Amino acid sequence: MRMTFRNTSTLSLILSTVIVLALASAAYYLLVILPNESWTGLFPIVFQWIDLLFLLIGGGSLALLMMLFVRLVPSADYFYSDSVRLLADKLPLGWGAVFFLLNAFAEEVLFRGAIQEWLGLIPAALIFTVVHVAYYKKPLMLLYVLGTGLLLGLVYLCSGSLWICTLSHAFVNWLTIWMIKRGAIAYRPSETKIDEAKEEDPADELVKEQSSEQARQTALDDTANEDAALPDEAPEKTADSE
Repeated sequence: MRMTFRNTSTLSLILSTVIVLALASAAYYLLVILPNESWTGLFPIVFQWIDLLFLLIGGGSLALLMMLFVRLVPSADYFYSDSVRLLADKLPLGWGAVFFLLNAFAEEVLFRGAIQEWLGLIPAALIFTVVHVAYYKKPLMLLYVLGTGLLLGLVYLCSGSLWICTLSHAFVNWLTIWMIKRGAIAYRPSETKIDEAKEEDPADELVKEQSSEQARQTALDDTANEDAALPDEAPEKTADSE
């Protein structure tokens, strides 16, 4: 399995995840480790059967919320995102799992591990919603993000484990991309289809421009030749008349 990073947008998504992870680490250290002198939610790692139940509930509830949202909204215009489309088009599922685990871990450490421990469930969910600036023009998508933040916050309150939140979060993100790749979600808004139908190959446009320029130049040359020929025709007509 190999992934190439030729697309700068893909690199920007990975870079943004690294930045969030750095911010999450700093926030978690300042708000959790220093005051409590413990790695609350992260260490020690203790996995019991009840944790498997929390994982199933967390991942299942997030997946159910996503599927309900996709089915209830009128069209893909209400939840379409260029970044999600980019991930679905460019990122293989295997690398997608790695990317979503890293991304989910960064967000869970920041919003559930640090901010929720500091401010509480609802403020953390609201901040989690506000930082998704790409959805400011899509109120329904913001509502979905808020619901996701509340569910993840409840999972953290019940389980006390950021690992379970991370796995649940990464699972629903990966599931979304998998469904888009398989065509289970019609993730292409109507205006995008119209734009794609009208979009032309830049090379074709260049050829058309060159052809138009040549046609204009040919027309100008013909006109110049006709104008140059007019004085020569005048004496012939005079001789014929005589």
